[in-house]
Amino acid sequence: MSGTKIVGDVVKHYRMLAHKRKAIVFCVSIKHSLAMVEQFQAAGYRAAHIDGESQNRDELIRAFEDGRIEILSSVDLVSEGFDLPAIEVAILCRPTHSLSLFLQQIGRVLRPVYAPGYDLETQEGRIQAIAAGPKPYALILDHSANTIDKDKGGRGHGLPDDDRDWTLAGRKRKARRCRRRRRTGSHDPTMPFLLSCS
Repeated sequence: MSGTKIVGDVVKHYRMLAHKRKAIVFCVSIKHSLAMVEQFQAAGYRAAHIDGESQNRDELIRAFEDGRIEILSSVDLVSEGFDLPAIEVAILCRPTHSLSLFLQQIGRVLRPVYAPGYDLETQEGRIQAIAAGPKPYALILDHSANTIDKDKGGRGHGLPDDDRDWTLAGRKRKARRCRRRRRTGSHDPTMPFLLSCS
């Protein structure tokens, strides 16, 4: 976690705003994730860490799914492609300048859980089914300033439902200045020059 600034008391805010709701914590490193799990466990929560090396990964996911684990903490394993609509809370403890990673992470909690008996073919029916379902809303606890505007010290990603200007035009790359200089102290005839770019 060295060099990473986490804003606020993660466990305190979870207890205050999302107590006992199924949560996923996004961390910067395995060490950070394990430390978060320790903090949640010390506060009496059933929390577990999961990563690509976890031998019992499938069992941890099942335990999370059926409620034996309330809080699942990870680095990148569950950021993309992890589909468990019952997740209610995303706890962002990982600063990122990547809008796509940010949207993938918060997308883990934005999956709807519909109540039966509603017309899912219409927007009104879907909204009613979500409101009547077991997860009427998702909660995002941003402890890493990903949603905060850049001029206020954040990363400027905004909220998940903010309007965004998407384009296929791409963007211009910053021009790189490179210079070639003779390499000194090397007797390798295939590498007489060193290319230095900034």
